[in-house]
Amino acid sequence: MERHGGEIQENYEELLKLKGSGEYTAGAISSEDFGKKENAVDSNVYRVMARLLEIRDDLKKPSVMKKIKEEVRGL
Repeated sequence: MERHGGEIQENYEELLKLKGSGEYTAGAISSEDFGKKENAVDSNVYRVMARLLEIRDDLKKPSVMKKIKEEVRGL
């Protein structure tokens, strides 16, 4: 509130800096509220994309998460 004068930031990177805001929240706010081309990738998206991409590894592995995020970004 004090740092941003009561205004929510439109920039994904700035939204990530807010306490309690992670990649999903920052992506959702950026895309839904400000029309930015950002992704909101949650566990459901990871599961569906893993099936489509035939990924059989653990979805919590950073390398798997990164690959799925990159694929989603390209859609």
